[in-house]
Amino acid sequence: MEFEVNRNNCDAVKHATRKRIWDEMERRQLVRYPLPLQGRIPNFNDSRAAAFNLCSTPEYRRAKVIKVHPSLNAAWIRGLSLKHGKTLLVPPLPGNRFLYFRLNRRDLPRDINWSYVASKRGFNQYGTPLSLKEIPRV
Repeated sequence: MEFEVNRNNCDAVKHATRKRIWDEMERRQLVRYPLPLQGRIPNFNDSRAAAFNLCSTPEYRRAKVIKVHPSLNAAWIRGLSLKHGKTLLVPPLPGNRFLYFRLNRRDLPRDINWSYVASKRGFNQYGTPLSLKEIPRV
């Protein structure tokens, strides 16, 4: 017996679930700029604490290369990863002809502002664009 998934129904359920969660996060004031939240990765209030929690895990400590999305709420983990000497991979915004920016602490100026490098402007300025063949093993 085959089971056929109705793609339209799955998309509708996924959209409704996201909307319910986004609305609840806004109602409970769990997120900050940018608002409204709909259609975005939430910039939740405790993103700093979450980044420090992640850094305390054995998996993070063992990792040499970290892939982190470019959204605002991930700035803390991007900055901490660089401070900890990890190679950081960040996908560019849509419209680029490469797959990731690579940032490495040893390639950055010694007196660099980590908050700036972890921002979209910073990794666009200091990151090295990588093609598929150049992406390091994670």
